[in-house]
Amino acid sequence: RLSSAAAGERERLMATCRADTPATARTVVFLVVGWASSLALLWLGFVHDHWAPWLAWSYVVASFASAIASLMLAAPSLPKAPSPGLQALWYVCLIGWTPVLAAAWCLQDSTHKSFMTLLHRIMLGLLVTSMFALWTSATDLFGKLGVQLTIQDAPLASCAPPLFLVSCILWIGLIYNCPLPGSRELSVEQNLHPMSRVVYWILVALWLVSYIRVLTTPAGALEASRGRADAVAAWSKCTVCKLDRPQRCRHCSKCGTCVLKMDHHCPWLRRCIGHDNYKYFVVFLFYSASSLASRINLLNSVRWSSWRLRDCSSSFSLH
Repeated sequence: RLSSAAAGERERLMATCRADTPATARTVVFLVVGWASSLALLWLGFVHDHWAPWLAWSYVVASFASAIASLMLAAPSLPKAPSPGLQALWYVCLIGWTPVLAAAWCLQDSTHKSFMTLLHRIMLGLLVTSMFALWTSATDLFGKLGVQLTIQDAPLASCAPPLFLVSCILWIGLIYNCPLPGSRELSVEQNLHPMSRVVYWILVALWLVSYIRVLTTPAGALEASRGRADAVAAWSKCTVCKLDRPQRCRHCSKCGTCVLKMDHHCPWLRRCIGHDNYKYFVVFLFYSASSLASRINLLNSVRWSSWRLRDCSSSFSLH
C-alpha cells in the first residue's frame, strides 16, 4: 500500500510538471522577447539622441504591455506570484529595470549625457509603473480581506477595504491640492484658472455628498420591508433567515440578512447595494469617474501651460 501510494504521488507530481512545462516555456519566450525589445530601444536611444523623449515612453509602455500580455496569455512568473499585480511587477523588474540598470552601471563613467538623461526618464516611468503594480496588489489584498468572512465574524478585516479606499483618496487629494514641502512651486489646484477651480470643487463636493449618502443609506433589509409587497403568495422562503421574501430578494452571506433587489456586496463600502441605495451608488461611480477625468484633464492643461511658459521664458532670455 505504501509503495502504491508513493507511486501515485510520483505520477501526480510528474503530471503537474508536464502541465507546467508549457507555461514555463511561455515565460521564457516572454523574457527573451522583452529583453530583445528593451535592448533594441536602448540601442536606438544611444545612437539617435533626438529620439530620446519618444524612446523613453516607448520603453515604459513596452515593459507595461509585456506585463499585461503575460496575464492575458497565462505566462506566470517564476516562482508563481500570488497575485496578478505581483506578477506584473516581476515582469516589469526583469524586462524593464534589469536592462536599464545594467546600462547605467556600464556607462556610469561615460560622457554621453543625453543617453544618461534618457535612462533617467525611463527610470522615472518604470518607478511609476512599479508603484502602480504594487498599488494593484495592495488593492487585491485588501479587497479579499473584506469578503473572506462575515462582518460580524471579522469586523476589523471588513473595515480594511474602506480604510484603504479613503487613504488612497486622501493621498490623491493631498498630492493634487498641496504643494511639496520646501518647494516654491504651486500645487496643481493653485495653478488652475478660477473658472476651472470652481468646476473642480463643485465636482469634489458632489462626489463627497454621493459618497456620504451611499455610506449612510441602508440597502433595504427584508425585516423593515415585509409589508411593501402585495402578492405575498408569490414570495419564497429564505433557507438561512427562515423568512418570507419577495422576488429579486437575496440573502447576503457577509451582512447576514436578506436584501431587497440585491445587486452585490461591496467590500469597499462595507455594505450591500440594493433597493434603497442603488441610485446613490451609481451616482457615486459617475462622480468618481467625472472627478478623475477632470483631474487628469486639468493636470495635463497645467503641465502644457507650464511648458509653454518655460519655452517663452527661454526664448525671451535668448533674445
